[in-house]
Amino acid sequence: MIQITNDLWVDANKECYVVGKLGSQIIVKGGCAKEKQILKSPRYFNNMSQVVKYAIEYSMRMLVASNSVETLKDFIEKQSQIAKEIEEKMGVLKA
Repeated sequence: MIQITNDLWVDANKECYVVGKLGSQIIVKGGCAKEKQILKSPRYFNNMSQVVKYAIEYSMRMLVASNSVETLKDFIEKQSQIAKEIEEKMGVLKA
């Protein structure tokens, strides 16, 4: 799994990319309990550009909802900053 923002992680299977918040689940099998990492409230995407777009939109919604962004100017500046941070993380993955 790859962390793309403070809250969001991305994983993939042979069909799609899966994005969500990292959580855990206890699985009991044969009297043995194991903790497994899962993605809570998963969203599914066909390509990584959709994942990045969703991550930016999600981050901006959370900032507006928490009143951390109160003006359009703040919104645009913060959106640009978040996009740059994600792009830098993606650049590290490409290298």
